[in-house]
Amino acid sequence: MKIDKNSILKIAKLIFKDKNINIKSNIDNVSNWDSINHVNFILEIEKKFKVKITFEQSITISSITDLINLLKKIK
Repeated sequence: MKIDKNSILKIAKLIFKDKNINIKSNIDNVSNWDSINHVNFILEIEKKFKVKITFEQSITISSITDLINLLKKIK
């Protein structure tokens, strides 16, 4: 499946319960981006894009852009 930024943003808005999330959103400017929601976000992304993100990869993600760049690498 092609990496679709809109799908990523839709999942992020749902998981983090923040309709203002955009491509520049990160762990510092999204109030609900905590450890539990981070895991839930990764799990939903894995399901949607049919990829496996390792623990080591998941801890490098601190922004929507980080996630998009990682997906580009592993797809």
